[in-house]
Amino acid sequence: MVDSIQKAKLRYKQQLSAAVAARLETAAAVGSQPHFGTILENHSPANHLAGEREPATVHSAANHLAGEQPTNEPENSQPNGETVRALAYRIRACNQNQNLFAAADLHNAETGELYAGRGSLWCCGSRFCSNCVGRLARRSAKIAEFVFANQPAKPFHDWRFVVFTMPDNQLAGLPLTAQRAVLYHAWRWLSTKSEFWKKKVAGSIKSEEFTISAERANVFHFHSNALVFGYFLDEKLLKIEWTRALKISFARFGIVWHCPTKNGLADVQISRVSKSNFKQTVSELCKYITKPQDWQKIPAAALADVAGNPRFFRAFELQGVCRTVARAIRPNQPETAPQSQPTAANRQPDFQPNADQNAYVHTKQIIVPNFLLPPERNWKPPPRPRRKSWFLRISAGEITANDYKTELSADIENAIYFRKAQLRAKFPFAEFETLSGETF
Repeated sequence: MVDSIQKAKLRYKQQLSAAVAARLETAAAVGSQPHFGTILENHSPANHLAGEREPATVHSAANHLAGEQPTNEPENSQPNGETVRALAYRIRACNQNQNLFAAADLHNAETGELYAGRGSLWCCGSRFCSNCVGRLARRSAKIAEFVFANQPAKPFHDWRFVVFTMPDNQLAGLPLTAQRAVLYHAWRWLSTKSEFWKKKVAGSIKSEEFTISAERANVFHFHSNALVFGYFLDEKLLKIEWTRALKISFARFGIVWHCPTKNGLADVQISRVSKSNFKQTVSELCKYITKPQDWQKIPAAALADVAGNPRFFRAFELQGVCRTVARAIRPNQPETAPQSQPTAANRQPDFQPNADQNAYVHTKQIIVPNFLLPPERNWKPPPRPRRKSWFLRISAGEITANDYKTELSADIENAIYFRKAQLRAKFPFAEFETLSGETF
């Protein structure tokens, strides 16, 4: 019997995702804020003093710092309303009743215990979706746990959890993507340019999170969480170095630096990580970019600015020895055809020598057509060519959002069919039921 609690949790997440999809549809109709490249130019002190605009290179640099892929769009292009509508449709399709399921008597192959679970048959993969954000968090947590368990020990090296904060009093009025770009540029400078960081830290796993200000509209409290492997980190020295990185980032984007703390240093919190509190630390590191409820508090124009980016923020990032260890999870091996596929020319007769020396044994090679020969057990067909991203196709005007809906419906139908077969094969004794009442 499928647990009703699992269904209740699915319906709660379904409501949150439906509310975000409705906000995205509203944002597509309203339009986005002016792109943060233009706004950052207007924040430059030179503009206030001379009344002139700086070169338009700030836009492309900010896109690069934010981790976006270079595109062929013009410098002052705005997020496309069609892409935002298509994203809203993907989230709604991911949270349909026939796509969400609850399960009972799932079997853990390692421990042998039975448990209840829930999930979605087809995943939109968006961080705006309450169901998919949990899936992304679990994937990131598995990577962090693998790195922690397989990282070779080094003398005087320990794991520490560090929280990097950023003063937001000078960032009011900037879009979410602009405030995030300031934080990301500071982190990149600290992790790649700082001599203090290079000497102390061997590797790190970084994530990002932001909250919404309850007192001031359009103010986002951004901070970075990092799981650091290296020597002892003095908190005061790290505060000085992080403040230096923030000052460089603020100056890069033409924002006046002001820190309201007593010592004028940005706040940094360091805590020791051990095997006893590692699970809790990983949960804090990989949970989400923001709470699902906070997406509803963001202004529609700011939401469209985030949804209109080709790629979401690089919220989970590995560096140094942590990145080297993580590569062992799935080594990059080229997809090749079977290396020792038998053919008519190299196939040898399969027989054992007969004990009777007078018996006649036919030793001539047997000719067998290649298509009748069995393939190797581990051989996989070559991957099919990747289809162009739906975002790029809609942005380029190749298809409309309505055309994409029709195309996506067929893809989801096929995905649901194969996903059901996969679940039945993996959990033969489990019971699955969708929110629409269908059992499989």
